[in-house]
Amino acid sequence: MGGDTNGTPNPNPAPNRGDWKGLYLANPLSGAFAYSTIQYGDDGLTLLQHKNNPAPTNLAFNVSHNTFQFNRNGLTLKIGSDFDILSDIADNIFVSNDYGIHTLTETAVPHCGTANPDLLRNNFSQHSEFPLYLQGSSNPAYVDNNFWSNTHPAIAVGGIWCRDATWTKVYDNTFAQDMPYVVKTDVTQEDGGFITPILILPDNLIVKFMDGRYIYAYGYLDMLSTPSNEIIFTSYQDDAFAGDINANGPPAGAISRSAWKSVWLFDRPGKNNRVHDLKVYYATAGLTLYYDGPENTQTATIVESVEVDRSHSAMAFVIGWRQVGSTIYAGKGNI
Repeated sequence: MGGDTNGTPNPNPAPNRGDWKGLYLANPLSGAFAYSTIQYGDDGLTLLQHKNNPAPTNLAFNVSHNTFQFNRNGLTLKIGSDFDILSDIADNIFVSNDYGIHTLTETAVPHCGTANPDLLRNNFSQHSEFPLYLQGSSNPAYVDNNFWSNTHPAIAVGGIWCRDATWTKVYDNTFAQDMPYVVKTDVTQEDGGFITPILILPDNLIVKFMDGRYIYAYGYLDMLSTPSNEIIFTSYQDDAFAGDINANGPPAGAISRSAWKSVWLFDRPGKNNRVHDLKVYYATAGLTLYYDGPENTQTATIVESVEVDRSHSAMAFVIGWRQVGSTIYAGKGNI
């Protein structure tokens, strides 16, 4: 595009993903970003909620009819404040990026915003990593999108989550099934300053964990599973559920019984999870119950109809503690 503007032949060197950083858009904004091609970027087009924005408000700038190709991240939605990104992302083509859309919550600043775009009629194909990476609080709505021929037909998750969200089941044409969620980096569900967040997990949802990964649930896990429609927690290496999502063929040997770590449930008086109708495979400890309460109190966390198989241990139990400076104060509640 644009001819030989750098004065080297054919081209030399060839362009690469991440050659330039990104095009960043922040409030105050009006109108829409449309009918453009973004390629060879690192963050591609970035909608930014900046901590020092002089016009702090929710960002609802729409993005439509664009092509995002050959980027590390085609479109990035970056949260660094308490305000949200509520954009319509419509009728775009995302092709041959590492990640099509990447939502990212900054961890270096206090924040509790979320990226909640409406994804409408977009086309996602041929991504070398994942078509979607929700790395922090994000709750997209999905309408008539097309996912096909992606190397890893799944939705990657990680980062800091401090607002309510649903890990919605999204259909993929590659394997003709709902995409699993892949815990690529640790998921930390914060007990936010505004609310105690709820993460809704639909029935029959499959969650795969990359090696050594955790979910830390300081909020609530709202499981919509039933006795005949269990939720699955398993290893990213496990092809028995949702197929060969890691795209490396059958496992070379037996999957480790501690391939991934655990789902921690951080409960306290007045805040208790109920985990039910769940199957867990290849975990160091399928569930870890952590209770932080005063003396003469005990956890009311409910765990029922849970099957843990091919794991190092089914459950771990931890009494809470607090650290002030170099001093550790042991918890006094009961499990």
